Amino acid sequence: MIIKNNKIITKKQLVISVLIFLALVIVASAFWFFNRKDVNKELTDQVDRTSAIKKEQIINSTNADDSSSNLPSKTPDNSKESISESKSNVETPTTAPEKPYLSRAEQIKSGEIKIVATLQHATPGYCELQLRKTGAQTISAEAYIVVGPSYYICSFTIPRIEISPDGQWDVVVLHHIGSKQTGSDPKTIGVK
Repeated sequence: MIIKNNKIITKKQLVISVLIFLALVIVASAFWFFNRKDVNKELTDQVDRTSAIKKEQIINSTNADDSSSNLPSKTPDNSKESISESKSNVETPTTAPEKPYLSRAEQIKSGEIKIVATLQHATPGYCELQLRKTGAQTISAEAYIVVGPSYYICSFTIPRIEISPDGQWDVVVLHHIGSKQTGSDPKTIGVK
């Protein structure tokens, strides 16, 4: 009889153990499911904030009287001339230029120089790149400010053939709003 009782107790223990395991799986699944909804909500909130920032940037960068005359050209090749032309047509807002942060300044494998500057706030205006070296001509380029994942960026790619001579070059990115400008801290890069 004792053996039978031990088997019965063992079966009861097995059933109870399986029920406890299933209950733990259900609780863990529910915990994951509810936390996953919070992650999706945060992502949705972030997308909503980004949309609001984009709308604010469009409103801030256009003239209320004639918004169509202030929009940049929608051509795929926004050359330096189109940036210069559009910047003179935009009304100067009261917003001060923001100091850009050079997040990338390097020569990539293809030999091109890649410069990326970030801005934290939605601002009108444009960015200007200046590459300087003592005894050499300053190299300049302009770019529109575009929306990044959680910040705003100005990106420049300078072909290697435009940079002469080799050596150490100082990189500065300027943020222009109307006649005002603010520059990044200079960064030195080696060009080979």
